Amino acid sequence: MANRLNNYNPEFWARSALMWLRNRKGMASRVYRGFEAERNDYGLGDTINIRKPATFTAEDAPNSTYQDLKTGTAKIDLTIHKEVPITVTDKELAYSGKRLISEHIGPMADAIGDWFDQALLGLASQVPHTYDLDSTARGQMDKSIPAIRRLMVENKVPQGSTLQYMASPVTTEALLGTSAFAQMQGAGDRGISTQVTGNIGPKYGFDFFETQNVQTLEGDATLTTGSTPVISGTPQKNALTVGLNTSTSQSVTLHEGQVIEITDSTTGIAEKYTVTADAAPSGNNWPDVPISPRLRRDLGASSTWAFVSTVGLVGSVANYESDLAFHRNAFALAMVPLPQHSEADFPGARVYTATDPESGLAIRARMFYEARGAAVGVILDALGGYTTLDPDLAVRPCVH
Repeated sequence: MANRLNNYNPEFWARSALMWLRNRKGMASRVYRGFEAERNDYGLGDTINIRKPATFTAEDAPNSTYQDLKTGTAKIDLTIHKEVPITVTDKELAYSGKRLISEHIGPMADAIGDWFDQALLGLASQVPHTYDLDSTARGQMDKSIPAIRRLMVENKVPQGSTLQYMASPVTTEALLGTSAFAQMQGAGDRGISTQVTGNIGPKYGFDFFETQNVQTLEGDATLTTGSTPVISGTPQKNALTVGLNTSTSQSVTLHEGQVIEITDSTTGIAEKYTVTADAAPSGNNWPDVPISPRLRRDLGASSTWAFVSTVGLVGSVANYESDLAFHRNAFALAMVPLPQHSEADFPGARVYTATDPESGLAIRARMFYEARGAAVGVILDALGGYTTLDPDLAVRPCVH
């Protein structure tokens, strides 16, 4: 029997859930989504790999030296499979009718959308560029937001692009209390609209959106002083980990989001990296510390490193919330349409996958009737993956 567009039809559930997700003002629609097309071009698989272009330096001709490509790759593992199942008994249907089912579509889709939002926002800890958004800075948001934009421009964020700003409720409160964002004399008619809706309009090149899925990170570690800390060995460009050596026994664990600055002993160039997972000390060292981004260059022997404070004085703040300012190419999300089984292939199958060609979002709905329990069952699910493409295209404002 052909599918009919009614409340007991999986196509209705899948399309309605997809429409709901498309209308959310979350991360999924604001990050890079080109990986779906890449996977479609090359067929099936649980991983997408794309080579990232190398960066080069112009030198004087004709005596220039050949530069090593050493291109890195961006990889997304398509292993995140999330679902939301519900059942509605015949007794409940008798009391409430089909409306009981249709009213659940939005909250079910929200649960899936929130999971992917939280996962994408968790990538903030992989951004090595930070801005201390303490209470003083929040009292001057008309100056703080341009300062954050300056950091992004200095890091060569593509010009002419609309930037995104994910704001915590604390930051949104500060924006709503700033005339440049929420009053007629600072924002014109848009400021009046903000007073009515509470939504922050575009300003200083940013498109603002508020989230409750803000990430909380632990404060900066404190180094036990000794001689100048050095990097173990001579790690090569694109390395994912580095060894941090000191001459004094260390006791603190490096926390996810801790920023370090590495100075190459050969070139004298200093660059920031962030620790992407907690790392415990071993004697005088923190061995194999995972970093983001990958190492930007080959390091000479005895290259040095130092902690960089994200929140003012090192060790002064126990934890903080992380806002996120970013260009869409900083992060990526890929969602893959799940199989859409037909009743011709599997008798009794009631499955439909809805895919949006523009955003790449894909939601599947499965339906069944459980005779013994006298209940209609509906399962919404989604398959995908996510990654950080270029953390230098983002800034992590630290709210405390």
